[in-house]
Amino acid sequence: MRNRKLLAMFLSVLALPVPAALAEEVAEVPYALVVEDAATGLRLVNDSVNADGKVKSPGDALVTRVEVSDANGLDDVATLSFRYFRGTAEGRRLVAERAFEGLDGGDRNRTTVLVEDRFAVSPLKDGSYVANVTAVSRAGRLVHVERTFVIRDVAPTLVGWGVPTTAAPGAAIETVARVGDANFGAGPLDPVPVTALGTLTLKAFRGSAAAPGWMLRLNGTEGTASGVAVSLATLPSTSPAVSTEGGLGVLAVPVVAVPPPEAAEGQYRLSLYHTPPGATTAALLGSRTLSIVREARVLSVGLEEDEVARGGALTLAASLLPGGASARVEVTLLQRDGASWIPVGGALWNSTVDALPRNGSAAVLRHAWPEAGALALGPSYAARLRLLNGNGTTSEHVLPWRLANTAPALTAAPCDGAPARLDSRTPLALCAAAADPEGDPLGTVQWELLDWNGAVVREGLRISPNGTRFVATASVDLPPGRYTLRAIVEDAGGANATASLAVDVGAWAGLEVGDSRLEVRASPGGRFTGRLGFQNRGHAPIRELAVVATEAPVLEGARVRLLAADGSEVAAGLLRGGAVAFAPASGTAVGPRAPASLEVEFAPRPCLGAGTYTGTLRIIARPEAAR
Repeated sequence: MRNRKLLAMFLSVLALPVPAALAEEVAEVPYALVVEDAATGLRLVNDSVNADGKVKSPGDALVTRVEVSDANGLDDVATLSFRYFRGTAEGRRLVAERAFEGLDGGDRNRTTVLVEDRFAVSPLKDGSYVANVTAVSRAGRLVHVERTFVIRDVAPTLVGWGVPTTAAPGAAIETVARVGDANFGAGPLDPVPVTALGTLTLKAFRGSAAAPGWMLRLNGTEGTASGVAVSLATLPSTSPAVSTEGGLGVLAVPVVAVPPPEAAEGQYRLSLYHTPPGATTAALLGSRTLSIVREARVLSVGLEEDEVARGGALTLAASLLPGGASARVEVTLLQRDGASWIPVGGALWNSTVDALPRNGSAAVLRHAWPEAGALALGPSYAARLRLLNGNGTTSEHVLPWRLANTAPALTAAPCDGAPARLDSRTPLALCAAAADPEGDPLGTVQWELLDWNGAVVREGLRISPNGTRFVATASVDLPPGRYTLRAIVEDAGGANATASLAVDVGAWAGLEVGDSRLEVRASPGGRFTGRLGFQNRGHAPIRELAVVATEAPVLEGARVRLLAADGSEVAAGLLRGGAVAFAPASGTAVGPRAPASLEVEFAPRPCLGAGTYTGTLRIIARPEAAR
């Protein structure tokens, strides 16, 4: 009975149908659902404060990560706070605080979240600190974790500073000092406050005393050898380069030092110092030594004229700073040889710098070379000033110059006033006259043919020179029209002159006979027909054709027919008085480049005896434009 009740109760809970045999007994069992606050489930796990374990410095960021877990759901977490304290014992002082709410992000079923806080430590001073993370539930229960970290203000270091080993009096020494500071730019926060990084100071020394007369410039701020200072806080906005290298913020600081012109020879020292914020004592970052060498230097050099007239003089002027009696200056003539300059003869002039006249503290050199204008025309020339110091240093200045060259004069025109017209049958005689005002040898006159667009016609014209007379002949391939004939002549120095004239090339019909001989074999009283092929090689149609026969009685009365390429008759006529002329009908002219033929039909007269009779058929074609 008890088992049957338990079974029925179980089935009723499952809402299953009860078999009829068991349905007569039903039992009701009360129940209660208890939901407990799992505040004990609020946990801070996987916390990470200053995970790398390194000592922090101003400019770094302290990264604190913590995983918050609550079995009741994250909406049960009221606040999550991050507090940072200076000191680790009683009486520690709160220096920063931040709080987070709404950790569930709107998801009531969410139970775990990772929270990260990034805290810039740059406002903090040296010392030990505590990071405290506290989570509070809505019921007031809380859990927290604490971790310690250390902040230490690290002094800057001199990463690099390239200073030359020697310098000349009065010459600026321009360098860049690369200062590495762990307090600047090393942390991941951007921008990083740099208001408390201290100052840089630049000084110049001769021995242990300030170098007299030196001018110093540090990052644009100017001062004397006793010291010029700039605040590191101003460098990120004015320095030409800022980078991060090896955990250091590296600032490229421009440094300029200018010794006075009267600086004595010897060893000098440039030093950079750093003064921490609020301190009165500067720490040396680094020093560089250099030597002042009083050597002669070229202050300026030039030619009074870079073009020398024929027969004129080349004049060089220079200003030099003497450095000792051993310094020597020389001037040499150079001539271009391919890509190089080679000396021509010996030195034009040489002397010691101290032997030159003075203009204040500078030595003045002015040298004129009258033979320059007599040099050969053509090569490129230069004057070289070379300064050789007793310590082995050499400076060299190459100044190109050229000989003045006046272009020749040229005239060109048709000889004897002939009209400026030519074609393949009518050559044009041209006369050219060229002269050079300086007597330089001239090359042969060259000719160019330009079309109506000014483009050079590469083919179609042949010009044969004979002294100053030229004969121009147009080829059969030159189209008719107006052209420009341009004459060009060049002297030995490359100067040229041109002369132009307009010339008309006429339209023409050109005959090219395919058969070199017309041979007839016939008996008296019989008839014979001979054919002679030709082609119009010209640019104009053949509008008139004439045939003239020498020894006319032999062919007197012969019928001459002009046949097209297909054999059709274009025109015909009888040879009377040794000649026949005919014009093809309109539209049937022998066109340009077209083939045609002449047919000669005749019957020898009985009075002609046996034998060989010779003569010449002269075929004359007139183009359409010539009518």
